[in-house]
Amino acid sequence: NINGIQPYIQRYIQKPINSFFHPKSNESRDRETKPGINTPTADLRAFLGRHGWPQMLFLNEVKIAPSDTQAQRAVHTAINPQNPKHRLAANEPTYTAHFNLPTDPYNATGFGRRVHGIASLIRDDFAASFVQRVRNVDWDAEGRIQVIEAHFPIPSSSSSKVAIFNVYLVNGTSYAYKSPKTGAVIGTRHDRKREVHRLLQQECRAMMREGWEVVIAGDVNVARSELDGWPRLRVWPEEHVLNRQDFERRFFDEGLGLVDSFRWMHDARRGYTYYPRSREWGSSCDRVDLIMLSRGLVNGELWTLKKADIFETPQERGLSDHVPLFVELDLHAKNNKLQNISKCHAVPLKIV
Repeated sequence: NINGIQPYIQRYIQKPINSFFHPKSNESRDRETKPGINTPTADLRAFLGRHGWPQMLFLNEVKIAPSDTQAQRAVHTAINPQNPKHRLAANEPTYTAHFNLPTDPYNATGFGRRVHGIASLIRDDFAASFVQRVRNVDWDAEGRIQVIEAHFPIPSSSSSKVAIFNVYLVNGTSYAYKSPKTGAVIGTRHDRKREVHRLLQQECRAMMREGWEVVIAGDVNVARSELDGWPRLRVWPEEHVLNRQDFERRFFDEGLGLVDSFRWMHDARRGYTYYPRSREWGSSCDRVDLIMLSRGLVNGELWTLKKADIFETPQERGLSDHVPLFVELDLHAKNNKLQNISKCHAVPLKIV
């Protein structure tokens, strides 16, 4: 959860012509050229490089208006090398950003529609070989769900299909939720949160029945257990307990039977992804960002979960109030019929 992408693209957005005629003070020049030692850097390209050029980087809460094409172009610029010659010399990959931005006329209108929204940054070499399509879902108009459908070339195997969901699930509150069609109040944001749980479960289940493995990654706005909240798990108002129970029932155990990748790798270790900037680091935090996997991706015939962790440092939090997390999946076809994978270094598959 990047909590607004503006700081990461500001330098790439064209300034009004009159801004060039205002002289800058020495102090403002110093701020631009000499960031303080503790100042978080807002550089998406540097982040991608620092983490080994992952095949996918998912951003939640980008806060871009759907009509703001300049900001969307600036994201493409920010995630790619500014010097093509340097890229070729360094053999660095390029990326394309795919957006789902809010269009709901009644529930996502604040700040000129600069609310919610997600972006999936996908490596171009990986996409060219494996991604069949990137799509949004017809039951979400708040810019919360995107599906990357990837097909890995393993003959006679339905498990080669992987649907990767970039999600920014609803934060349950008592605020009104309105019908996207009529504007009539039909419940609260708590009600909408649980309805999104149901619809996402339904979407995933339909794909799993067709032979797809599933990844769900993003800010789910649920801390699962006592291990996932510090100093304590949120239990009031009671709606938060109901939201947690609904989430558990739909996505784990008797529901979709997904695996929480961090818990699978680290058992009872405490780790958190939400670190509010208003509190001292580590004094109040929650694990509300998850990467959940269908079981065939964890220890199946074709896939193995190799790594899963959280980048828990103030530097990685950057200008947001969340830190990143990641998984690495290894495609290892036991029958040795794996084809073309080495073309784009897709083993392991890293999702951040």
